[in-house]
Amino acid sequence: MDYTKAMRLDGKGFVVLGAGQGIGRATCEALASQGARVLCVDRDPDLADAAAQAIGGIAETADILSEAELARAFDRAGQAFGPSFAGFVDIVGMADLRPITAFTEAEWDRQFALIVRHAFFALKHAAPYFPAEGGTAVYVSSVAGVRSFADQAVYGAAKAALNHFIATASLEFGPKGVRINGVAPGLTLTPRIKSVLPEARLEALASAIPLGRHGTPDDIAAGILFLSSSLSRQVTGVVLPIDGGLSNVGALPNLDVGADFLKAGETRKS
Repeated sequence: MDYTKAMRLDGKGFVVLGAGQGIGRATCEALASQGARVLCVDRDPDLADAAAQAIGGIAETADILSEAELARAFDRAGQAFGPSFAGFVDIVGMADLRPITAFTEAEWDRQFALIVRHAFFALKHAAPYFPAEGGTAVYVSSVAGVRSFADQAVYGAAKAALNHFIATASLEFGPKGVRINGVAPGLTLTPRIKSVLPEARLEALASAIPLGRHGTPDDIAAGILFLSSSLSRQVTGVVLPIDGGLSNVGALPNLDVGADFLKAGETRKS
């Protein structure tokens, strides 16, 4: 394998859903840095325009909760890219963090719509545009889909459903040469996170991560770039953790028993 060439996306067309800021904006930049053409989709037209202008891409405004608007966005991608359409990245999935009993039926439905329902819409309407040689789809999941955190039961359940959708869809689309994967960020310094968490709180959260630091949108975009390129040509149906090791951490605090634990075992043997 020519590894440098395998990373390149020259002339390939990608749709990025939620392109306006944070992980979405970084993903647009990452794909474009390797020669991709990018349709930057955001519900905010100003953010879509800014993302597109920064990389020489195409701006598209759409509400991803609307199947009709998503279909229109992929129709435009088909027109713009033709047989060079190579795939999409779905960033959208805003968390609603609150106790289970605080959710109404409508709020439950909206959380699943924001995370799972539109993921289905995106793949459904991208499918007709994948060329014969296949393509890629990358979804942004979350460490909350595989681990339990306070006030994240509904959000985590929706992300867990997304993870299973990724795994199962990869079976259906694999014979068509379409690879479907996801990334699972941990604590990531997106504009929204920085707007709601003070610096002291961010530092405290970072101290719980094995690598000792929070992620950045660029960290997540790097994983997405890998999964969108031929470097990952044998990878499908996986959700790649990009969390600094957070998903490997147990909830118990350090027991701090050291040699006493070993001594207790030796005592039982004797």
